[in-house]
Amino acid sequence: MATLDFVFPDTRGQRPADFETTLRFGIALTRLAAEDPAVHKLTAEVQNLLKPRSVYGDPALVQRVLAVMAAA
Repeated sequence: MATLDFVFPDTRGQRPADFETTLRFGIALTRLAAEDPAVHKLTAEVQNLLKPRSVYGDPALVQRVLAVMAAA
C-alpha cells in the first residue's frame, strides 16, 4: 500500500518496476467495480480484509480488467 504514495511526483524513493502497470490495473479495476456489483463486492471484501488481495489474480477477473484497460 505504501507504493501508492508514488502517484505523487515529489515522493522520494525507488518506484517498483511494475508501478505504472499496477496503477493502471487498479484504476481499471475501480472502473469495473463501478459497473459490476459482484466486482464491487469483491473489492469491498479485500479492502475490509475479508478476502486476500490475491483474489485479484483470478484469471477471469484479470481478463475483464485488462479489457477495461485496453478500452481506456
